[in-house]
Amino acid sequence: MISLISFKLFYFPLFKGLLYFIGGIRLAVLRKGDITGRVAAELGTSRVQGENALNAVLKVIQDALGAGDRVVLTGFGSFSVRSVKSRKVKPIRGDKSGSLITVPAHKRIGFTAGADLNKVAK
Repeated sequence: MISLISFKLFYFPLFKGLLYFIGGIRLAVLRKGDITGRVAAELGTSRVQGENALNAVLKVIQDALGAGDRVVLTGFGSFSVRSVKSRKVKPIRGDKSGSLITVPAHKRIGFTAGADLNKVAK
């Protein structure tokens, strides 16, 4: 038996973002432009200055992670570079023989939510 999930996409100009309704659940999507506007409003500055502030913070985080550092924003969470070991997996498509392929070891960015952020999610 196949069950279908209703999926509708609505745009509300007053919300300044996208609202998705999946199975009757409301999911809001904030994009970078939406965050830029909210930062500007919070700081009482122009949208351009809000965008510059957000870009500066994101660049500092990216540079730190690129150098292998851990970024901790107390209460919000921490970003870190994590090592993923190589592993053998079944191929997704194609190979009918069932032989395993090796996914090489690589690095991945990880995020661990802080206490204040976890309280908001509850």
